Amino acid sequence: MVLNSDGTKKPFRKHKPSTERSAPDKPGLQARAAAAKILAAVVDRKLPLDGALDHEHGNPAYRALGESDRALVRAILNTTLRHLPRIDAAITGLLESPLPEGARALHHVLAIGASQILYLDVPDHSAVDLAVEQANQDPRNRRFAKLVNAILRRLGREKEQVLDEIGKVAPMPAWFIAGLERAYGRDAALAISESQLEPAAIDLTVKSDPEGWAKRLNGVVLPTGGVRLAAFDGGIPSVEGFDEGAWWVRGCGGKHPGEAFRRSLGQTHRRSLCRARRQDGAAHPCRRRSHRTRPVGKSAKTAAVESRPARPQGGDDCGRSDDIRAGGAFRCDSARCSLLFYRHDTPAP
Repeated sequence: MVLNSDGTKKPFRKHKPSTERSAPDKPGLQARAAAAKILAAVVDRKLPLDGALDHEHGNPAYRALGESDRALVRAILNTTLRHLPRIDAAITGLLESPLPEGARALHHVLAIGASQILYLDVPDHSAVDLAVEQANQDPRNRRFAKLVNAILRRLGREKEQVLDEIGKVAPMPAWFIAGLERAYGRDAALAISESQLEPAAIDLTVKSDPEGWAKRLNGVVLPTGGVRLAAFDGGIPSVEGFDEGAWWVRGCGGKHPGEAFRRSLGQTHRRSLCRARRQDGAAHPCRRRSHRTRPVGKSAKTAAVESRPARPQGGDDCGRSDDIRAGGAFRCDSARCSLLFYRHDTPAP
């Protein structure tokens, strides 16, 4: 109870609801906010990027965007993650003192802004303005909004100099580079790290008529019988034939195990590489994990991975079948493969 100075009861006054409406978000702000959230999930919580960018089950902030904004988010995230060690070096070089230890959200805002300024065809003033607005809308980063503005504006002014300086930084984490150097030597390790900056080609394995699909999708037919796509806008689910299961994404390396079987083993045995045991009605295991095919007396590994369970299965083997020369029974089990220590002339540990 609230009393006046003379002891009488103070009348209760209802607060009238505000008639003011909050200003609409700036165009592109939600896309940057979604990119920062997903970057935090991938870098800090070690979640897979593909899962966050799934059109049906991905990050809610990403699924709420339109197709054009989703494409922008994918471009920002792929660029940021490819160049992250160099972006970190650029930000650190422009700071007079390190960021607070717990300011991870602030770091991700700076990284998203820096990737647009350094590597994407985004106007510098737009990247800076949206990053500052993003910091102002986050209570954790609001007091650092002026810092965000100063760092990114300076990055835009000194872009060429900064790019030259960070070009000496390997675009892979230090622990990964160290492993590559032990396995291949420093020169080869640096060459491998530089090559991963190029976007990977998207190769499709089609059920039939590769020439027709190459013409329809504006691609080229590969010697393996697959189709390599040219650059396109949108995600893989938007490509013609995806919903029907007319093709699946599998690069040239996906056909090598079958060829290795043909060269190294004796008799012909036709068996699907991705047919696996099912237990308790579980989803097809080859859609989300690696598998090992093991003939009697010899062993080899191959992987069939797909993260979208809604694709047509086409029977037990998903339409994937290869001629395998073997003299015995096969079994298909979960397996781990160390790409870091793989060499073509020695088996993986």
